[in-house]
Amino acid sequence: MKRQFSFAWGAAATTGRDALISLIEQSATTLSWQVLCQPSPNPQLRACTLNVSPIQIASTGPCGEATQESLIYDRCTRCPPLRQSPPCRIPSSDSASP
Repeated sequence: MKRQFSFAWGAAATTGRDALISLIEQSATTLSWQVLCQPSPNPQLRACTLNVSPIQIASTGPCGEATQESLIYDRCTRCPPLRQSPPCRIPSSDSASP
């Protein structure tokens, strides 16, 4: 089960863009954001969604495979170290049963 976190934040007399920047500047993780909108001639069917997510980076796994990872806690100076990926385990030929 995921833990939920909360913190105090607010913005007054500013643009939505500046309010969003103010919010994500407090993050210990570099975040990317997009506003995705569904246009419609009918005003009741128009909608926009704000997507905020960690930056995704391409990397190489321990066995040389290509992976996508979220870059997390990259802005944090007092965070505990992140756990490392387990080493690559290639089954040896002599461990196979006859």
